[in-house]
Amino acid sequence: NKGTMHVVNLFACLLLLLVGTVFVSSPAALIQSLLPGNVALIIIIIAIFIYYIISTVLPIDKAMGKVYPWFGAILIISTVAIGLTLIFGDHSMVELSSATMANFHPKGLAIFPGIFFTISCGAMSGFHATQAPMVSRTMENEREGRFTFYGMMIAEGVIAMIWVAASLALFDGETLSGMIDAGTASAVVNAVSLELLGPIFGT
Repeated sequence: NKGTMHVVNLFACLLLLLVGTVFVSSPAALIQSLLPGNVALIIIIIAIFIYYIISTVLPIDKAMGKVYPWFGAILIISTVAIGLTLIFGDHSMVELSSATMANFHPKGLAIFPGIFFTISCGAMSGFHATQAPMVSRTMENEREGRFTFYGMMIAEGVIAMIWVAASLALFDGETLSGMIDAGTASAVVNAVSLELLGPIFGT
């Protein structure tokens, strides 16, 4: 009935609002930490919203199609560089033994089942994010779907594991949890990048 549909629509809008908030506040905080201290957070948030509107309203080949390949290249190159630094550097990841599986979450949230969501996040986001109409419109043939969607799922999973390994190699669990609690996951990304790639390439 109509009443149920209104409730479902309101709930869907609430979820979209929460997702949008995370996808604005997290990068805004990271960008603010990289810029001079006199840049207000609200200015960065407005700039991100303008970017979202442009990427949504304009045809994909007019704006975002020219920028996204650069974003993708930066993501892949930086992840490969982080991975190689871990392999050939003198960093060692903390062993996941019974002694190191303590719950370091600042608010004491349970490790399980949250750890499964965290581990699967990279693989799942790579799969469901590519289902968007934006990506579908870039394919010339329906047969490209399997390579695009499943390939991105695997790629995102590998990227996520490399970043997790880098985070565990550089910070102990308590420090890592404190950083996430204070500045979201963006603070960890920033710290890992600057530590392993230096100030120029890290930025």
